[in-house]
Amino acid sequence: MAITVNGGFTAGNTANSTFEHNTSFGINEDLTMIRGAHQLGFGAFFARTIEWKVGNAFSTGNFTIGNSTGLGMADFFLGIVSQFRQANPNPLNLNQNIGSLYWQDIWKVTPKLTMTYGLKWNPYFGLAFQQGDLYNFSLSRFYEGQRSTVIPSAPPGFTYPGDPGFPGKSGIHSRWGYVDPRVGLAWDPFGDGKTAIRVSGGIAHDTIIKQDIHLNTSSVLPFRLSVTLTV
Repeated sequence: MAITVNGGFTAGNTANSTFEHNTSFGINEDLTMIRGAHQLGFGAFFARTIEWKVGNAFSTGNFTIGNSTGLGMADFFLGIVSQFRQANPNPLNLNQNIGSLYWQDIWKVTPKLTMTYGLKWNPYFGLAFQQGDLYNFSLSRFYEGQRSTVIPSAPPGFTYPGDPGFPGKSGIHSRWGYVDPRVGLAWDPFGDGKTAIRVSGGIAHDTIIKQDIHLNTSSVLPFRLSVTLTV
């Protein structure tokens, strides 16, 4: 447990984790071939990230003393507790798949001009909560008073895994149509290899979301309970 005496001392610790395991693995393959003035490239990439942890931020119990008599140590010796807070352990069990395919060409247009262009298929796969402890909120459903069929006691607007239309254990639909084009030019105006003028552009999508930011997603009602008693 943890005890905080206002104006006195602090003992114990609530910020602890039972365990935490983070694993990532992946595979990629790249192929390059030269055909005349073209250097063609093809490739594929796949990775999977896994985070499995259990924290105990308040599950050990946290006592706060010192708001009754005005003297924290006096309250401590009298055994007067002003606040007690305790909660369930808060686990985080997530995984995510990441994958892409690409094609590109480096084309020697002239001895002084080189052009690079290509396409990358970059689909998005959402994080998956293996214990199903996530939710979505819709403002329009809230205004219409629509409630979850899985957890009817939840406030209007909230939906959970198992509700009609809820996307699996991710809460977000996969996006298969992300195609990222890119093109670049490099010009050697004097042909001596000492000067290069370059211009390029492209579109890119970032598919990585830091998994730890979802710790509070899975540690709220109705999945976990936090109790605060104030005297």
